[in-house]
Amino acid sequence: TNRHFRAMVRLISARTSLYTEMVAADELLDATRRNSQHVDQFLGQSAIVPEGPSVLQLGGNDASQLYQAAKTYYEHSQTQTNNKTCEYTSLNLNCGCPSPAVSGKKCFGAALMKDPSHVAKLVRAINDGIDGSVPVTVKCRIGLWE
Repeated sequence: TNRHFRAMVRLISARTSLYTEMVAADELLDATRRNSQHVDQFLGQSAIVPEGPSVLQLGGNDASQLYQAAKTYYEHSQTQTNNKTCEYTSLNLNCGCPSPAVSGKKCFGAALMKDPSHVAKLVRAINDGIDGSVPVTVKCRIGLWE
């Protein structure tokens, strides 16, 4: 969900865990090359309503890109500016999106479920990128249609 919807839901429930929309690692890294305002579009949280339990969901299949994306989040969370916050309670690797554009063309999301050892490598890369500062989880599906 986007930050505006999460802010609305947070007014209803302070304890519900809320997830961001999937942020593709390559798109986040492209945003970092532009400027911090573009990064805020991916990582920013509501400055008006405290986010509470919230999860930054990352997508990708390249360990070095996911490491850099997680590191970007970690560094961004340490340097908050303009009253914008970036304090997710965990990061999540998306291994559940069945969209052909994601699991087919880009070969991540649900496609990652076919290679559990690669998923483990990706999770380690994310964890290393955030220096173990918050938990890293995996979103997956019950199964795959072949």
